[in-house]
Amino acid sequence: MTITVLTSASGSPGVTTTAVGLTLHWPGSCLLVETDFQRAVLTGYLGGNHRTKNSLVHVINAARISSSVREAVWQQSIALPEDDPEGHRRLLLPGLDSPNTAKALAGSWKPIAAALQGLDATGTDVVVDLGRLAPAGIPVELLNVATHVLLMTKPTLRSVGASHWAAHRLIDQGTQHGTSARLGLLIVRRPLVTKTSLITRADPTPRGFDNVEIEAFLPLKVRGTITHDPVQAALLSDGGPRGPKFARSSYVASLVGVARDLAGTNHSSQRQPPIPSATTGQENA
Repeated sequence: MTITVLTSASGSPGVTTTAVGLTLHWPGSCLLVETDFQRAVLTGYLGGNHRTKNSLVHVINAARISSSVREAVWQQSIALPEDDPEGHRRLLLPGLDSPNTAKALAGSWKPIAAALQGLDATGTDVVVDLGRLAPAGIPVELLNVATHVLLMTKPTLRSVGASHWAAHRLIDQGTQHGTSARLGLLIVRRPLVTKTSLITRADPTPRGFDNVEIEAFLPLKVRGTITHDPVQAALLSDGGPRGPKFARSSYVASLVGVARDLAGTNHSSQRQPPIPSATTGQENA
């Protein structure tokens, strides 16, 4: 079982969109946890077509009064359209409902992190969309249970430069708390365009620094690369029909490759204990 935390320093490298893409293409069951108050998956990927009262806030409240926080995680999670109750689950725990609840989350990470770690019994991996990294860094309780912590950036001077403080903050936290999490970089890079490339309206800007140059400046190793394809990525960030071109794109291929690497190439194909049914919590708008 893995817990993958995605974050960024600045420059909008697409943390939420990548978190959605990894969840949908994970080689096993996967739960996406939103941690901010923008609820971008509901209004973006799901196109605002689903309304739900389910929220991470209810998990925070459960953590205050109950020891069964893992059950609250299941109750508040909703099934994404790609969810297969008999196979690979695709679930979403919607984020906070207002900026005022951010402080409550900061004080509740210990039981919530333990609940996410407890999903191991169901064979469900977790992707946490942490959004922009706070000056204090990753919540320590989340850091202690994470398998991977990935700082996303583009390979441009502006983005890599803005990531310098964040990379050093993660390293400092890892050293201070002795975390076993694998800290690294996830680069969003425009691919080389060849005759066999399938990318729509590729960004004409240079591909930027290579991995060796980035690693020479930032104290983290590059753990993977996501193809920069704004048109295909928009189908995850803003919703819309995904046809054969999407499935064959280098963008999806990069998501599949990174997901497999993070989950482990020997991800178990054996059936796990049954996962409690996630509530739909949805009504057609």
